[in-house]
Amino acid sequence: MKTDLKTITTQLREAFPNLTDLEIAQLAVSKFEFSTIAGKTVKELIEETRKIYWAEELNRIRAKKGPDGTMRIKDTSTYRTHDLFWKRLEAKFGHLDITELKKNHIIEIANDSQSSAHKTREKRNQKRLEKGLPILENTGNKSYNACLEAISALLRKAVDDELIPVNLVSSIKRKRHVQKPRHGLTLEQTNQIFDVVLNGGNDPILD
Repeated sequence: MKTDLKTITTQLREAFPNLTDLEIAQLAVSKFEFSTIAGKTVKELIEETRKIYWAEELNRIRAKKGPDGTMRIKDTSTYRTHDLFWKRLEAKFGHLDITELKKNHIIEIANDSQSSAHKTREKRNQKRLEKGLPILENTGNKSYNACLEAISALLRKAVDDELIPVNLVSSIKRKRHVQKPRHGLTLEQTNQIFDVVLNGGNDPILD
């Protein structure tokens, strides 16, 4: 399956608006050469990428391994997080050839992840309110960005394997996290604490 050079150039201009005409032209020619079916599906690439990340998890210094040297997925970090989003991508677009995966497909999975995280956090916040606890950030933006990171890891392998010319995730803007109200003490706050400790008791010297 071929895509004409004009279409590829248009797509690249939309994806990378800051590139010069020369850079767009070079990238378009490169992408045109890659535009035939790679012969590897998204599902197959995910399976290969899983093996790489699982091996990295097993080699972590602080990995929680059993007596037989195995490790449960729940005891992993990056792999477990990435795999959640890989499964969502696999369920919707795993049948596609990796060259057929588009930017809008990636954004769709990221949006689904954001929506799912938002609903889950809403339920948790309801329980926290009932217990008199402060609510947690529930925009789902963190999950949206984490999804992009997981898919980016997948596409980096595809680029390294010369299946696709560029990582499409690099052109997708991340969403801003809501800043947490917790933070380290400022100098002024530290001085206020010292002031209360030194002057608030019956025995300032002992305090």
